[in-house]
Amino acid sequence: MNLKAEMRGTGQVFRFTFLQLLKSKGNIIGMVFTLILAMASMPLMAFLGGGSFVSDEDSSLKALYVDNRTALSLSFSDLSSYLYESAAFPGLALIEGSLPEEAPEAVGAVVSEDEDGIALTFTWNDSKGVQPYAVYQLSALLQPYIEKKSLETLGLPERAVSLLSGSHVVQAMPLAGYDDEGTAEEAYDNSFDEDGYTTQMGYSIILMMFCIYSISFIIRAIIEEKSSKLVDTLLISVRPAALLFGKVLAVLAYVVIYMGILIGGMALSYAVTSRFLDVSAMSGILGAILSLKLDGMGILVVVVTSLLGYLGFGLLAGLCGAGCSSMDDASGAMSTCMILIIAGYMVSIMGFFSSGTLRTVGCLLPVLSMFMAPMNYLSGNIGFGLVAASWGIQLLVILLLILMSARLYSRLIIYNGQRLKFFDILKMARGKGAA
Repeated sequence: MNLKAEMRGTGQVFRFTFLQLLKSKGNIIGMVFTLILAMASMPLMAFLGGGSFVSDEDSSLKALYVDNRTALSLSFSDLSSYLYESAAFPGLALIEGSLPEEAPEAVGAVVSEDEDGIALTFTWNDSKGVQPYAVYQLSALLQPYIEKKSLETLGLPERAVSLLSGSHVVQAMPLAGYDDEGTAEEAYDNSFDEDGYTTQMGYSIILMMFCIYSISFIIRAIIEEKSSKLVDTLLISVRPAALLFGKVLAVLAYVVIYMGILIGGMALSYAVTSRFLDVSAMSGILGAILSLKLDGMGILVVVVTSLLGYLGFGLLAGLCGAGCSSMDDASGAMSTCMILIIAGYMVSIMGFFSSGTLRTVGCLLPVLSMFMAPMNYLSGNIGFGLVAASWGIQLLVILLLILMSARLYSRLIIYNGQRLKFFDILKMARGKGAA
């Protein structure tokens, strides 16, 4: 079979289908509605997360008044360096003494002592410039510092102070993960990467939405063309494989624009909302994304892997849609793709905790690789060689689906009757069934 000849006319089908999608009034209304929802998403999330209004003039913490009523030796230079290293409060001024009345954008920290020990109390005036979450951040930063200074007054060695003021880590692992000296081997990693898990889940959800939305478009478009007999005209000048592949590419381009409007609207909503509302509830997600340190190669891995996975699902959806006779069969045609997409999503979430051979297999297998390989590459769990191998396997699957389309699509597109399931289509490919 001459693959080049079978794909001739793909561009023609792509242009025709893409323009039809852009001109559709329903699609235009859907894009506008999506943009409105995206713009409203961040204010809604901020309010649901307990956010409060802030103003442009009073939006940041400027000063911290430290009122030391104990014998502790609190060094303002050390404290300033300590806060600076946290990067949470850049430019925060440290002032000795109690918090003045009506001082805006300032918090007071009172260090006192009683029979129960050292107490750290925070106070602030009724000002929009001081948000409760900022006070909570300050308390989390200052409490360990005060505890360390309290231990130093006891005359303990520096090593003892460091051990007592540091955090305690509890690990559980098989005996094989422990060496003879009682220390955990580097090969056994029992730590939980919360940022990585958040990013993996977010990426998988977006990819799942992208695929589901795309295959629904492809199946509906194929059934509509089949019902209108338009496809009979197209098959006169265009080969079956080119007809399906061009349609899949056109829907891909349309959905990329749609997702761009959705993500761009949410980004714009965040930029505007952060000026008026407390959006700290979203900081964990943003921090997880930024922790990936996405570079040019990382972007390439994410884009290529996602697009190859999409093309595979698009061709599969096209074959399933061609086996339908009416729009009533659309949900049944989607079921095969939906099961695979949801399975890939679920395995990618659970597979985040896997390692070694299981992770390697998941990053190579079709369906799973589009969900697992990009984030594992960005996290440093796998190398580019494994990603390239997954691309090769995905391309092989796409080639097989194109060859199947070239052989069966013209027969499926003229089929009328009970919906053909994917296993029936496979039987046709082996010459054991007839349309």
